[in-house]
This record gives sequence, structure tokens and C-alpha cells, in this order.
Amino acid sequence: MSATQPNTMTEIEIEDVQQIKRELNFLMRRYARSSSQDLAEKIYMRMEGLLPHLEKLGFQEHRCAYYRLLRCWRLKANDLETSH
Repeated sequence: MSATQPNTMTEIEIEDVQQIKRELNFLMRRYARSSSQDLAEKIYMRMEGLLPHLEKLGFQEHRCAYYRLLRCWRLKANDLETSH
């Protein structure tokens, strides 16, 4: 068993991250055409799925911006929910 360095990703993690990115791309395009609480929640959940991988993806210096963006999507989901 070989030891992995803390900032390297396994092939499975890389595939997971790529899948999340594809899903986010698709969901954000749909949201741009027609916003809904369901889409905002899905975007928020997919973005949360990237949280464990931020440092390995090289986003250490952008962590604060990512958390602000994540909070924005959470608020969008909640605002749309309460506005109906």
C-alpha cells in the first residue's frame, strides 16, 4: 500500500469532482434560463460536495470567495422558497 500525499487526489476523487463540475455546469445553465428553488437547492448541494476537495483542487487562496458563493446559493434557495 503506497502512502498518498495529503494534497493529492485519487482517481476516484478526481472523477467525483469532474462529475460534480459537470452537474454544476448543467444546473447553472438551467437556472440562468429559469430560476427555481429546486435548481438553487441542487446547485447549493453540488457546491457543498466540492468542499472536501477545495484544498486538493488548489483553491486554498479562493476559499473565502467559494464560501461566499456557496452562501449566496443557499440564500437564493431560501429566498425563492419564502417568496412563494
